[in-house]
Order: sequence, then C-alpha cells, then structure tokens
Amino acid sequence: MKKALVLCVALALLAGCAREPAAAPQPQSAAESSAVSAEPSESAEPAEPAEPAAPDLSDYPALTERYVDRLLASGAAGRTWSTPFNIGADALVDYYALHCMEDLGEQAPAEFPAGEVEEYIGRYFDVDPASCMRIHVRYDEAANAYRFEGLGATCTAQVNKASLEDGLLTLDYDVYSPREDGTVIWSGTVKIRLSPDGGWKYEENEMRYPLYPVGGDGQTREQFAETYVYPMIPSGRLLQYDWSSPEEMEADHLFFYLCFNNLLGMEKDFEGCFAPGATAPAAEVEAAIREYFDVPVEYLRTSQFYRADGDCYEMIGGFGGGGWQSVLDYAEQDGVIELAVGSYGPDDQPDHPMHVGRLTVEKKPGGGFLYRSYEIVHSWPPEPIAFFAE
Repeated sequence: MKKALVLCVALALLAGCAREPAAAPQPQSAAESSAVSAEPSESAEPAEPAEPAAPDLSDYPALTERYVDRLLASGAAGRTWSTPFNIGADALVDYYALHCMEDLGEQAPAEFPAGEVEEYIGRYFDVDPASCMRIHVRYDEAANAYRFEGLGATCTAQVNKASLEDGLLTLDYDVYSPREDGTVIWSGTVKIRLSPDGGWKYEENEMRYPLYPVGGDGQTREQFAETYVYPMIPSGRLLQYDWSSPEEMEADHLFFYLCFNNLLGMEKDFEGCFAPGATAPAAEVEAAIREYFDVPVEYLRTSQFYRADGDCYEMIGGFGGGGWQSVLDYAEQDGVIELAVGSYGPDDQPDHPMHVGRLTVEKKPGGGFLYRSYEIVHSWPPEPIAFFAE
C-alpha cells in the first residue's frame, strides 16, 4: 500500500472511529436505588425504573449505541486488550471526554480534573489510576488533570452477534469505512460484565482486520520472509509506501537497511546501537547498499546521515517498533519473485494483516538479489494479488 493510505488508515483506525454516540447511562448507586421517601408528596416525580441488567440481545442498533459506539470513538475499540490496563490512558480520557461533549462543544484541547476522570472511568473499566492512567503523557501532575486533545476520524460500527452467559455480555461487531460505502475495515469482539444495577464494565476487546487467504508452502513462505522481508526492518519503514524503483525510496530508508542489517559488520551494543559518533566510509556504505538496491551513489548521498566533510556516513541503530511482516503468498518466474507481504500491528493475527503489498525481488545470476519494487494493495479489504499480472 502507499504511505499516505497506510498512515491515513492506520491513524484513523487506531485513533478511534465511530458515530458520535449518545452519553451512556450512569449506573445507579445502591444508596440512590434504595432511598425511597416514606411519604412521597403528590407533586413528586415518579422514580425512573432501574436499567435492566439483561439487554435485548436481538436489538443490534441499541447494543451498538449503548456499548460499542463510545468505545469506538474513544479509540479503545481500535486495539486488542485482554485487560483494561492495556487500553492506554489516551483512549480512557477520550471515553470520559465523550461523556462531556455537550458541555465541551468545539472547545479543544481541554483539561479535566483527574479525580472526576478517574471516578467516571472506574465505573466502566477496572483500572488503577496510579499504575495505568497517571503514567501517561496526557496526565499533568502539576494541574492534577488530564488533557483532552480531540477525537480522530469518524467511522461507524454495528453489532452483528450478541450472547449473554452468567452476566458476561459478548458482542461481535464490524467497523465501517468513513467513506460510507459499506466497506468493513475491521471487526471486533468485546466482552462486558453487566451489573444488577444496570451498569457494566468492559473486560476485554479483540480487534481483527479482514481475512487474507494464505497460499503456497509454509516452509517456503518463511524462507522468503527471512531472506527478503525481515531485513526490511520490523517496523516496516521500507514497506509503508509504494516505490516502483529503489530511487523512489527515501535515501534515509536505504541507509536504515544497511544499519539495521549491519551490512558492514560493525560492533553494536546489546540494544543494537553503534558506538556514539560512529561513522563508516562512504564508499563502503554505498557499495553495501547497492548490493541490494540499484541506486546511484549521488542519490544515496542525499541522506541526512551523509557527512560530506569526512566523506562518510554517521551510523545509527536501535530500530524499534511493534509492527511485523509476513509472506502470505508468492510466485516465481524467470528469476523474479513476487511476494504478497502482510503488515501487522503488535496484536494482529497472521491471516488478518493491517495491509498487504506486492514486493518484487530479482535474483542475480551469480547469487544474491536486488529489490525492484513494492506496491500496496489499495482495495479494502485487500484483494488477493494476481502475481505477474499487468
């Protein structure tokens, strides 16, 4: 896929998308529910009945609005978590902000008193503020408040299956593209513990991208991945945008390939970093990169890490990132290999990639290979790649 599309999709999904939901009902405390006047006055308003603990499992729109919409809009549905501790304070603060949207209006960013946020979040998520929320950059210790920085793109969700067992409500849902064209951009399953008083707490959420068919032999796929894909850096920097030739890649990224794979065999520390200030002769760096990418020396020297005064490159290391890639399918013809490469977030499943691209590699007659091109599949869900098709 292309850099813009990937960033757009990934940010839209992970920022949290949904129709702007109505505020969720507040759970009624035991004291409030038991406080009944002995002699009610004639003018007193009749007490509203308590919210039922068991919702109508056939009313998917109501289930979506009550339990999923705000989870989606806050970003909490755009990630997989087996405990609310792993959601992240950013999504929790946004969940509270959605509760306050009527008062907040268009005013953003804003700050919310920490006590109010934590008390409200505690009603719906079993989290410890000290170990989960206050360690996040959204928390301002001096002001004892959380910052609200606005919401992401707006998508919609719809529950498509519901079950209830021993007070645990399980909802399967689909999330649709902001383009409103009916495209499902991911699916999820959320589990919610219901309370007798009508309240609830979210327990876990699983996010799944659309299924992509896996082809070929598993051992061959892994061999191709180790040889051609894993060297492209786990964070996928070289596979986040289209390039029809290596000269369309960023010069820095070509240099990253050399550093990540330590093509010069220089000493690194346990974190994968070179010694501070380490440099390597330009001729050696450029020759090593050109073993894998057919690019002019002049183009490589446009990298910000090239030092003209010493005719060398400043070495960098420590490439982080929780993403990963795999080979989903492949084809080989006349010394050229085309690979369907899936890219994933840290919690994605192997057959549910975040996006898919076609990586083309050409074998050299005397051994070795050259990367030729990479093209992201723009259809969503990604259609299976027709190898060697025009």
